[in-house]
Amino acid sequence: KKLDYDIDGIVIKVNNKKSWKKLGSSATNPKYAIAYKFPNDVVTPKIKSVTMQVGRTGAITPVANYEPRLLCGTTVENATLHNFDNIKELGIKIGDQVEVIKSGEIIPQVRALHKKGLNRKTIKPPKHCPICGERTKFIGVKLYCTNKNCESRVLGTLTNWCAKNNMNVFGVSGATLGALWEKGFVNDVADLYSLTKKQLLKIEGIKEKSANNILESIEASKSAGLSRVISGLGIDTIGNTIAEE
Repeated sequence: KKLDYDIDGIVIKVNNKKSWKKLGSSATNPKYAIAYKFPNDVVTPKIKSVTMQVGRTGAITPVANYEPRLLCGTTVENATLHNFDNIKELGIKIGDQVEVIKSGEIIPQVRALHKKGLNRKTIKPPKHCPICGERTKFIGVKLYCTNKNCESRVLGTLTNWCAKNNMNVFGVSGATLGALWEKGFVNDVADLYSLTKKQLLKIEGIKEKSANNILESIEASKSAGLSRVISGLGIDTIGNTIAEE
């Protein structure tokens, strides 16, 4: 805790390198070194409300909202509850105190119920999408928006397509994609390839140089390769590794 930087564990190694050969290795690890991972930092905030986030696949994820807390070096005020089966299993309701950790030191998530609140409210799965109002449907443990043209689904797919590890279309932020969608210029990834400078210049904050850079980046993405096209489409369970295979 007294260090000027964060660490998530310690590796202890034998100093004498001549001993390394004698100690040898297991099938996967050297026996002259061992790594210790610290336990996760935990905060125990009270859930004030729960919002429903709609992802690019249409999956609706319940997210707990609470007063800002410092956790692993950053201030967090919401954490994923994963799905409604998880909520039921943990016995969590609005008004409860919960244990929040950062999964992989990055993503805040509710790990457990810490203490029941006094005026508890049940977290119910919405019957309609919080974004577009269409009906929702359970597929396995996940709840989905059934509207393929839902704003969150479309913008999520577009953002995923433009990501650096996919088609690498730079200069196009989430806000820019949202503005393009609102004006009816872009409704799917194919529409990106018919964008004109005139359309881009109608978006607040985009000047001629930015418009040219965006169009050049879109043109360059055409040679990104098939695996990036597949991963960029955002097909459920198909990431970069599977796309390459």
